[in-house]
Amino acid sequence: MNLSFEMQRQLGDKQGIATVESALAIIFNKAGRYAPARAHIERALALWKEIGSSRFVLGLSNLANIAKKQGDYATARTAYEATLEAFRSAGDNRGMAVALNGLGDLAAVQDDLQNARRLYEESLMQFQQIGDSWGVAGVLRDLGGLACREGDHRRAAGLYKEAVAIFHKLGNRRGMAVVLEHLAGCANKNDRPDWALKLAGAAAAMRENLGISLSTAEQEKLDQTIQTACEKLLKPERNKAWDEGRSMTANQVLEFVLGAIA
Repeated sequence: MNLSFEMQRQLGDKQGIATVESALAIIFNKAGRYAPARAHIERALALWKEIGSSRFVLGLSNLANIAKKQGDYATARTAYEATLEAFRSAGDNRGMAVALNGLGDLAAVQDDLQNARRLYEESLMQFQQIGDSWGVAGVLRDLGGLACREGDHRRAAGLYKEAVAIFHKLGNRRGMAVVLEHLAGCANKNDRPDWALKLAGAAAAMRENLGISLSTAEQEKLDQTIQTACEKLLKPERNKAWDEGRSMTANQVLEFVLGAIA
């Protein structure tokens, strides 16, 4: 990447430099290094704006995502709103769906749950219209999170079940693992600690097979879910539920989720 960057710089290729800056921003963002990610995407945006590139809007969407993760909600909202308007003008339904989802995330993190639901539902409609199953599953997961925060754990479980089924069909085991962890929390709230451990065990096995770890915040939340479930079960019951979850195939996980979780 550094060699490519240097070659583009020597050639004075602003489009090429911006492309490399954007790629570096994505790499740092995925690694959780948001400060350098933001620096790279801001440089890319400046270049794309200077040359009038159509990639500016996509770059702005990336900036919004990074700023949201940094907790800079004002910048994130401004960027998401700008991209939403640009995508709407271009008739880009997927771009609109992504922007609406991002705005929903901002509303949710700032406890504006009513507005978050409205934005998520608009995003869901856009994803459904274009047949974007991955997007649909993601928004169903987000709506499930809102239902949990409102104390409607049965509705949350229903939304999560839909999301798990879609991620399974797509072969997206990471997506399945994330939703299974959320479902484990619902199981606790519905007084099924055995299900909670079984679901958490299944998610843990999937993550290990993929080599994907949790963020610090995600790990803390999952640890609390597991601890809550363990406090309600005897040690043999805990071990049995956890081991059963870890031993299930993806198909067996789906069957369990669809057949048992209420």
